[in-house]
Amino acid sequence: MLLGETTVRLQPIAVFTALTALGLLPASGCMLGALQDNLDELDYHARISGEIDVEDWDGSPIVIGLLRLADIDGAPDHPVDKIEMHGPGEYFFIVAPGRYRVVAYEDTNRNFHWDEDEHERIAAYNNFAPIPVQTGEERGRVDIRVTDRDVRNAPEIADEELQRRRRLVGVVMPMESTRFGPASGPHGLWTPMEFLEDPGWGLFFLGAYDPNKVPVLFVHGISGYPQEFASLVAGLDHERFQAWVLHYPSGFDLELIASVVQRALNDLRRQHGYDHMCLVAHSMGGVLARLFLKNYPDDEGRFVHTLVTIDSPLGGMVSAAMGVSSAPVVVPSWRNLDPEGATIPSLYEIPLPEGLEYHLFFSHIDGQTDTVVSLGTQLRAEAMAEATSMRGFSNTHGGVLRSAETSRYLNSALARCGEMPAASADDEGDEVAAAEDGQDDNATAPSSAATE
Repeated sequence: MLLGETTVRLQPIAVFTALTALGLLPASGCMLGALQDNLDELDYHARISGEIDVEDWDGSPIVIGLLRLADIDGAPDHPVDKIEMHGPGEYFFIVAPGRYRVVAYEDTNRNFHWDEDEHERIAAYNNFAPIPVQTGEERGRVDIRVTDRDVRNAPEIADEELQRRRRLVGVVMPMESTRFGPASGPHGLWTPMEFLEDPGWGLFFLGAYDPNKVPVLFVHGISGYPQEFASLVAGLDHERFQAWVLHYPSGFDLELIASVVQRALNDLRRQHGYDHMCLVAHSMGGVLARLFLKNYPDDEGRFVHTLVTIDSPLGGMVSAAMGVSSAPVVVPSWRNLDPEGATIPSLYEIPLPEGLEYHLFFSHIDGQTDTVVSLGTQLRAEAMAEATSMRGFSNTHGGVLRSAETSRYLNSALARCGEMPAASADDEGDEVAAAEDGQDDNATAPSSAATE
């Protein structure tokens, strides 16, 4: 039966029952109102994006400045935002409607400020011409090539000093931090714009960077949060690996999140020079990870040597399609999980980067579901076809992350990441095996539940 045929006959109560089972319905109508307010704010804003190139780049940081033109002719431009990049690459700004200029310059003395008396090169989009943007507009291809000190048409700029943007990329923060706790999951799902302000999205190190250890980036799912990975991180082989976590507002469109992850990893690799890493993703995080590798196979994707997805809805979620078609307010990431939306059908159009090992972990407690994601969508045919290995667990959607058995097989799956010698949890030769170890003590409660 076609999904469209099914949803036509669904009553509203069925939609809300399904979404409640997923943990995707808010506790009150107030949260739906908050979501609508956040989406209205997102729709109101525009996006300016482009690419920065620097001729004969010498390794200095590159600062991209966003200036808003004054409403009064002749008045100086006002600085709005700055981004510090550790090399040429893509950038974007989320802005209110208005007229802007985008400027890029070398920060050779690393003071986050352009000094006219120094030999820093500066350039701007279209020779400092204004960039008008309207509500909801996507203004792309705002590309800048920095070649010399082209300041002939530079406008007067108001004497305002912007603080360095609070960049939570590569910041060291312990897993015990309250920002990584359960409250941040629903916050990122239902109020994603507010999440950007407090606590802010980020890609965090759980300890000081160690050039002798392979980075393992953990990616949570919808309504998820980093502390869900606490057991897996604690069980990681810390002689070989260093744990990083991505903390993002899971209500946002995954295409946007994938582009943010690309930029963050590009920045970190330029700073630290690592040449391989691993991705471990739970639930919707697996869709995000696969989307990232599809969209950027020749960029940061080529440095990912191992991918592990755990209980991920790789074939989409019928419940998400219900929400898209019938819920009074639609979370953007639901559209990414709709089996007939734009993301899921095209997720495997581009194969994984050559040489990448993919390990598919799946769970069930009744032969059909892990209490949140069905076995059928975890075991999408295209995913199984590209998997290096598969491993099944008798556990729940949240319980699988707290299982010692999962931890053991995760270390086995990661053993060959990069140039590390092969290691195995056992002498298994088959690709599909089931760890019928039962549920751990906490596995019966789908509280962390329901991070899809």
